[in-house]
Order: sequence, then C-alpha cells, then structure tokens
Amino acid sequence: MENLISKLMWDEFKHIGDKCLQHPFLQGISTGDLDVDKYINFIGQDAFFLDVFARVYAIGVFRSTDVYTRDLFHNLQCGVFEELKLHKEVAEKYKINLKLIKPLDATNSYTEFLLSNSIKGTLGDLLAAITPCMRLYLFLGTELSKSLFQENQYSDWIKSYSSSEYIDLVNSVEGLLNKHSNNSNQEKQKYKRAMNLEYDFFDQVWN
Repeated sequence: MENLISKLMWDEFKHIGDKCLQHPFLQGISTGDLDVDKYINFIGQDAFFLDVFARVYAIGVFRSTDVYTRDLFHNLQCGVFEELKLHKEVAEKYKINLKLIKPLDATNSYTEFLLSNSIKGTLGDLLAAITPCMRLYLFLGTELSKSLFQENQYSDWIKSYSSSEYIDLVNSVEGLLNKHSNNSNQEKQKYKRAMNLEYDFFDQVWN
C-alpha cells in the first residue's frame, strides 16, 4: 500500500490539498457562512467543468486497451453524472440556468488541460491529470465532515464528497493510475499541475 503510485503522488503534493482546505471558500462551506452568491457561482463553474470531465472519461473508454480499464472508465463517467444531479438540484433551488454558464479563466485553463491530456500522451498521463480532482475532493469532504457538528446549507456538498459511494469512485480512478502509470516525472508534473488548477478554481469563485 505504501508504495502505490497513487499514494506516492498524493503524498508528494498533499500540501496543495492542505492549502485548498484552508482556503476561505472551503472554510465557508465548513461553517455554512459562505456567501450564497459565491456558492452559486461555484456550482455553475463546477457543472461546466464536470461536463468536460465526463467527456474525458468517455475518451478514456475509447482509448482503453482492456475490458477492465474500459469498464472502470465507464463507471467513473456514471459517477460524474451522479455529481451533476446534485448540481442540477442546487441549480433548481437557486434558479440557475446551467445552460447559460460561461466558463471563467481558471475553469477554461483546467478544462483545456484535461482535454489536452486526454488526447495526447499515454493513459498514465491522462490518469495523472484527472486523479487529483477526485482524490482532493474526497480529502476535502472527509476533512470538512470532521467539523460538521450541525447541519448547514452546504452539508449536502460535504456529505457527497465523503460518502462511501464517492470513496469507491476515488479508489477506482486511483486503481487505474496504479495500473497504467510509469511513475514518470512527466506524470508527476501533470498531477501537480492539476492540484494547482484546483486551487485556482476555488480562488476564482471567491474573488
């Protein structure tokens, strides 16, 4: 377990995850004090991001050379669709038209990074680019749930990313990374880049 590539990469760049956790946006999610307009902005940007994420998983299905990998990519794509259901519920609650959402700069940078790495390079490159998002959100959901002593307006978000179902999805994508990664410096740089893009993503909806 200690030598799994997914764990080694996460451990190397976890400090960026800690930085995300301490971001005022996430702390506002934790306490329930986050300005609703910032949350609405986040949901819109995240819905756009997840739509691209689903397409990247579809590319993973197409590029898979074995049935096991293909099936896991398919399951991961289904997981994204489940996430989008939560976003649609929030959109209905706050009367957000997700079809009118225009991506901000950080969202564009992140989605372009994902799409580029889904087409070019190896499956290891693709997985090094997409795995950090999954692992980071599980980390955030798990850590924030520890201080969730009472329900607040963002409790569902925290619970979604600390659920057993989400843990299974993260284990699946990390399993694929372990299977297909060469543990190259190039893959590590993609993992790091994805982590930094995540921080930028939170930062854009805060400012």
